[in-house]
This record gives sequence, structure tokens and C-alpha cells, in this order.
Amino acid sequence: MIKESQLPGYGLPTLALFPEPWFERGCGYLMCECKLKKDGSLGWFKRYLKKGESFKADFYNTLDEAVQAAEEANASLISNLMPDRSASDSKSSLILKVEKTVTVRKRRLMEEHLMLSEALKRNSETNIIEPKSVIVPDNNENLRLALIEILKETPYVQLARLTRWGTTLLKENGKWVYAKHTKKTATYFYRERIASGPCGK
Repeated sequence: MIKESQLPGYGLPTLALFPEPWFERGCGYLMCECKLKKDGSLGWFKRYLKKGESFKADFYNTLDEAVQAAEEANASLISNLMPDRSASDSKSSLILKVEKTVTVRKRRLMEEHLMLSEALKRNSETNIIEPKSVIVPDNNENLRLALIEILKETPYVQLARLTRWGTTLLKENGKWVYAKHTKKTATYFYRERIASGPCGK
């Protein structure tokens, strides 16, 4: 069981919240905290909430509910940082830095969400995949069916994360081969669905 002192960013003050996609799962959003590090820089860490005797990631099913939760929390967090008459220039500068980093993250996430939505809409119910044309390792039918579902939505991807089967596949020379199944490749798959789609070219 993870201890509170082992949580990322433990002991650092939280200045703002904003979600990011749950790359490993392939759906939903995880809330992240913008914290002030000891060297004075800002860092983003996954947010965990105490549930009984354990800590669980702050998860949201949809982007709208995640953003709404973040903005409601930020209204309070930012107001607590608002300078009074005796506030220093450094505190005012910190507030501007926090607002800027949140704005950048929000703009990027909303743009990515829009681009992915458009890509999925363009391929919805229009792409027919011939099962025999999808060559997977060991001729594994479970992997083939899971991959086909992804290709129906995003036929242009060259990397596919099959979360249910704990597998990531890479397309090489017309065949799909095993790739590393890590957080990094999960992020690559998320970007692949956006950058390689009709709206990302």
C-alpha cells in the first residue's frame, strides 16, 4: 500500500489543477497538480485522493467534467495566491506563471481533443477492415479483433495500444509486431491518433 509520503510531489504546495488524458488506459482523464518545487520552478504531478486506507488517482470519465472540476478548484487556489497591498513582486510573478502554464495546458488539450474528435468523425462507419489483411503476432485472434476495432476508428495509425490485452503493436512492412507496452508508448499512441489523422497532416 502506497504511503502519503510516497506520492509524487508530496509536501510541495499545490497552486493549480488541470487534467491530462489517461494515456495508459486509453480513455478518461487524470487530474494533475501544479506545484511549486523547492528550486522555485513549477512542476506537474498526478493528483491522488484518499479513499479509505489507500490513495487513488483523481479520475474523470469526460473532458468536460475534468475541466470543470479543475476550474472550480483553481478559482479558490488562485484567489488564495492573489497579492494584497504588501505582496511582493515575486508573488505576483508566480501568479502570472501559474496562470500561464494552466492556460497553455488547457489550450493544448482542447486543441488535441478537437482534432481527435474530427478524425474519429471522418472515419465513423466509413472504414471497412478486411480481417485477413490484418496480420498480427502468432496469428492471435484476440489481438486481431482488438486491433481491428482501433483501425475502424483510426485506420491511419502505425502504432496501436491494446489495453485489455496489455499489448502494444507496431506496423512494420505491412505486418503488426510487438512493441514496448509502456507509458511512453501509450503517449505515442495518443499522439499518433491525432498527429497522423486527417486533421493532423
